Amino acid sequence: MPCRDDGLIEAAAARHAEEQKERLDLVTRLLCELCTSLDDVVDRDVRDALVSPELDQWLTRHKAEDAERRRKEEEARLEAERQEQERQEQLRIQTIRDGALQKLTEEERRVLGV
Repeated sequence: MPCRDDGLIEAAAARHAEEQKERLDLVTRLLCELCTSLDDVVDRDVRDALVSPELDQWLTRHKAEDAERRRKEEEARLEAERQEQERQEQLRIQTIRDGALQKLTEEERRVLGV
């Protein structure tokens, strides 16, 4: 049996890291949901009494990151929509062009250089 590392340790570490990321994402979503629900049902003074300064700082950062992520997602959606509209317009122009060219005779196409 040859002496070599088939990357099993790295593969196991990568799987473990992915599992940990999934768990952290779940806990983050649940914590955000809990804090948002708390904001919905109690006034600010009660919330401040229930929430530690560390959690409040985390939530403030998390809300800012969420807002930035949503802004970027909206920007990407609008860009994709703009590109699709541009593609549709190019397709429409090409269809009109092809239809017009089909009406020309060979001589007319040759004269026009198309």
